[in-house]
Amino acid sequence: MRASIPYNTDPVKLQPGTLHFDYLIGKTRNIHYFSKDTDNGRLFEFVFNYIHLDNYWEIDIVSLPDYRGRSTSAFIIHTLSSSRGGRKICVAAGHEPKTEKDAKKLSMSWADLQSVYIMTGKTPDQQISDNHR
Repeated sequence: MRASIPYNTDPVKLQPGTLHFDYLIGKTRNIHYFSKDTDNGRLFEFVFNYIHLDNYWEIDIVSLPDYRGRSTSAFIIHTLSSSRGGRKICVAAGHEPKTEKDAKKLSMSWADLQSVYIMTGKTPDQQISDNHR
């Protein structure tokens, strides 16, 4: 897994909270997401692959930023084993994204929750609970 990258080192100015298409590995397209939140000017980088199954999408996690010693337990960060190897974002059965657009929105929200968790220690569940009070 990778550490966060400096905001200003890429030749193209990266915009927080946006998806960036990358390269092909075989037939797989990696899509980078740079979190909305920055940590002292550094963006948190996540890399995803979106897989279309019969009637929904799964989101494989290709790369995560450094969690700085925080737990990456599947229970805490909401991941499952992917049938393609590695991890995927955990989505409750029956609530899987039906479109690629919805899968992308879900992955960006998930990544933003992870970024706050890395910076503050507040788990995604705690963040969601706080936002629904």
